[in-house]
Amino acid sequence: MRKSNITCSICGGIVKEKKTNMVVEGQKVKLLYCKWCKHYSIDHKGLTQISTKCNYLELLKSVDKVRNYNYSLVVEQILRLPCYDLHINGLEVGSATGSFLELLGKYDIMNFVGIEPMKESYTIAKDKRLNVFNGYFPQDIPKDITDLDVVVFNDTFEHIPDSEEVLRECDKITKKDESYIFINLPVNSGFFFKTGRILDMLGFPDAFIRLWQLHTDSPHIHYYSNRSIEKLLKKYDFRLASRPINMMVLDRDNIENRVKAVPMKKKSEKMIIRGVKLLFPFIRIMPNDTKCFCFKRV
Repeated sequence: MRKSNITCSICGGIVKEKKTNMVVEGQKVKLLYCKWCKHYSIDHKGLTQISTKCNYLELLKSVDKVRNYNYSLVVEQILRLPCYDLHINGLEVGSATGSFLELLGKYDIMNFVGIEPMKESYTIAKDKRLNVFNGYFPQDIPKDITDLDVVVFNDTFEHIPDSEEVLRECDKITKKDESYIFINLPVNSGFFFKTGRILDMLGFPDAFIRLWQLHTDSPHIHYYSNRSIEKLLKKYDFRLASRPINMMVLDRDNIENRVKAVPMKKKSEKMIIRGVKLLFPFIRIMPNDTKCFCFKRV
């Protein structure tokens, strides 16, 4: 463990650099951890020169079944919100190819817009005649999108370097009397994260590198804990409205495609595929790696 004078922006604790064997294209990855709110992050600035080896659309395709199932769980949560039996205005940040917006389109009370930075996935969503904008949130969001009931982050919040800037904008564009933020993301208390971290410490970092998606052009910048995500939203007057929902992590029939969607050493790839298939029956009873948090403005 290395000394650090970095203060955690979430809780004010001291952030320390943790030992890691993660190296990507010759660059040592800087892994940071706050023991007070149990938050992990990486120094994304040091990764800006890493070239991607991953086809983003293939990566999305490899998780289609998982994402669609999880989207249905998020929609169920939205439909249960009080006071919204007539109309719900919302925004999805990082709408990808539009699968979540398509699902919402089945409900007359839902009026959602999406924003997506990746040109390829935005084009697919636009071709489906969905209400999406190409760009980054918050700087590229149209000024007339305001007074929203709901903002949804599906597998996007962990990719955002400056979560404070994003939440400040959410505070501006949501209703002041009653509004909600849904965040569906991987957490650091799950089986895969803990296993990957142990393997990394033992000198086998490939699984941990895969978890952070460091061979893609959109790596995970953060791995939140329940405590850190709650503390962060509390700063903007959003409190946990209900118990976090465990989301689907893996589709048993698509494990191989899921692992291969992000390039890695062939030996490591085969070992991970075999290990996951072997452990799959037990993974379902282990601590979950992906959760959906519903926060209400108070």
